[in-house]
Amino acid sequence: MRSLGSCQVTFQDVFVPDENVIGEVGQGWRLLSETLNSERIMVAAQCYGALQGILDDMLAYATDRTAFTKPLGQFQAVQHMIANAAMGLEAARLLTYRAAWLQYNGRPCGVEATTAEVMASEACVQAADDGIQILGATATRSSTTCSATGATCGSTGSPRSTTRWAQLHRREPGAPALVLKRQEPARGTSPATPRITKSVQASATLSGVPS
Repeated sequence: MRSLGSCQVTFQDVFVPDENVIGEVGQGWRLLSETLNSERIMVAAQCYGALQGILDDMLAYATDRTAFTKPLGQFQAVQHMIANAAMGLEAARLLTYRAAWLQYNGRPCGVEATTAEVMASEACVQAADDGIQILGATATRSSTTCSATGATCGSTGSPRSTTRWAQLHRREPGAPALVLKRQEPARGTSPATPRITKSVQASATLSGVPS
């Protein structure tokens, strides 16, 4: 998950003759963003591979581990997490394959590449979180895919940080820029105790976990 390095390059007081200018002045980002499609597809494929390993760990542990006289995989809450990981895997695979096919055949694929990156990275991070919950302490003391992925995402913010970055920059020309504001906690509530929204309550109810 850390194989894609990046660095900052700064050009100061550089003169570029008119005959060497590519595209329109001030529109460099629009040209550069088209070259990032290969990287987006590569990140999506990387997350897809990690997601496959996470799902394998979840299935193996849920089959072998016994709790309350029956396999862990027979509990509905565990089945929900495994099913979500399997659905995310299939969605990531199809979206990544389509974006890669378009890129290989020289067709426009900016939207498809970004979609594959966002979907695959979000599914990968969510599956890693769920996998750590299923494996419990085993995930913290073994070299499983879900523990390695969870530790990487937690320490570096990747791949979820690339997802947020892509969402912020995928906007139509002329549209107002998105402004992120920090949400202050309401009076009488502690910052360490987030409020439960209706969507969270509904999700908890559907997964069989009391809200």
